[in-house]
Amino acid sequence: MNQKFISLIFILIFQSLLFAASPSDFGLNIYNPLILDGSRSTGMGGAVVSLGDSPDDLYYNIASSSLRNKFQKDWFEWDYTFLLANLISKSDIDFRNAKDVATYNSDDLSYLSVALMAQFGTWSFSLTVSTASITIIENDLNILKLNEQLTGLNIANEVIKDRLFIGLGVSGPTFELKDQNENTLVKYDLQEGADPNWRIGAIYHFKENPLSLGLDVRFNSSGAVNLGTKTAGIELPKEIRHPFTLTLGGSWKVKYFKNNTSEKSNVTTSITKKEKKIKKLKRWLFKPEYLLVSADLALVGKVENAVDVLSFTGSNSIYRSGESRLVQPRIGAEVSFPDWLKIRVGYYFEGARISGTHGRHHATFNIEASLFELFGFDIATAFSMDVAPNFWSIGLGMKVWNY
Repeated sequence: MNQKFISLIFILIFQSLLFAASPSDFGLNIYNPLILDGSRSTGMGGAVVSLGDSPDDLYYNIASSSLRNKFQKDWFEWDYTFLLANLISKSDIDFRNAKDVATYNSDDLSYLSVALMAQFGTWSFSLTVSTASITIIENDLNILKLNEQLTGLNIANEVIKDRLFIGLGVSGPTFELKDQNENTLVKYDLQEGADPNWRIGAIYHFKENPLSLGLDVRFNSSGAVNLGTKTAGIELPKEIRHPFTLTLGGSWKVKYFKNNTSEKSNVTTSITKKEKKIKKLKRWLFKPEYLLVSADLALVGKVENAVDVLSFTGSNSIYRSGESRLVQPRIGAEVSFPDWLKIRVGYYFEGARISGTHGRHHATFNIEASLFELFGFDIATAFSMDVAPNFWSIGLGMKVWNY
């Protein structure tokens, strides 16, 4: 079964490479280089491609769902994560990093991401949904509302127990631009004949040391246009495009001590009040459990003959997008305290999606706390922050583990 799964992945890689080698004549580049999906990935600057023990990591490596964490003991397990990014953000936010070339303001940015996963033995299935909404104001007159969404379905398998994990996924984007009266100006949706966005992910754990390696490959995706109108003096692209993206990364996990809760008390038929009190107190020990450091490198390909959405704002300017290849380093660190508290910091470089602009540096932070257990669920809440020139955002998240 595992050999068949690996063979299927290599066949899809070959087919997707053929597809990626044939760019469209004209496209709309909706690639988003910001790290907004999931609280852990935000806090670690997106350097999570080799990790995979949290539902957050699904956005950056679909093989993540086949890994198991300490809460997952049974044959069937499930988790979910929810993040509302930009709960509070800069009022005049340069979401598209276009201040160098465009006269526009962006306000009311909201970003929602949800990840669901279910495990059946060594197999797992997952769903990821991320949606962004923003108001674009061109020359203080033209007010537009932009909505983007990316939905992914994935399957993953633990090919070698505790060592090798491989995932295969497919995703598709939708896109809509409205005026201030809620009239649709431009709309792209998944229709019959639209090409999907294939994804392949892999994570490998070394047996002899705490090193893990990760790989995630995303191929071009497209969506059909619903309206055949002209905007800003240009013909509407026939499809929206995501660039080919290859992300490679590694992580090193250093354990400080083993959390030695009383195993004997868990198997006895009765637990004394004193033992219960000791077990509860151990949960709140403020002592580091491990230090995790990770580094990723994302290589983003070109999008041939593509423009940015700002070309449709009525400015009568065409903003080329995806003309350059991007190299984006990401670095993250995580300190865990037994069962209840994780602190993360990170850095990433955001490449310039629009021609004529420059990339910018981001500093990130995240704190996540599992403050209570309820009806067999461990519930964690998280606070995240991302800061860069002309951009900052604060987000809140929640995770639920079934144990």
